[in-house]
Amino acid sequence: MTGQDPYGPRHRRLHRPGLRDRPGRARTREKTWDINLNGKSIAELADHVLPALTAAMSLLKQQDPAEADNFRSTVIVAVEAAARTHQGRPSPTLVDMIRKITAALDAA
Repeated sequence: MTGQDPYGPRHRRLHRPGLRDRPGRARTREKTWDINLNGKSIAELADHVLPALTAAMSLLKQQDPAEADNFRSTVIVAVEAAARTHQGRPSPTLVDMIRKITAALDAA
């Protein structure tokens, strides 16, 4: 079994070099390792993440407005799905955070 991938052929197909560089897929110019999500509260995390979300939407709108609409829809669906996982109605805090996320997307 020398030289074989212990995870099998599917793993090799998914992790071959170049798969992530195909046309039509989003790529960043370089990997960044300086992402800091070490906030001690939700408010600290939101102060970091929401402006980044607005910046991402602004960039997408400049480069591809249709993709920006798709991205916004995807984020909203994910947020609403997360809100539905709670029993009953979402808490006022969760409703406020959903409003802030939507506002960050629309601010671009």
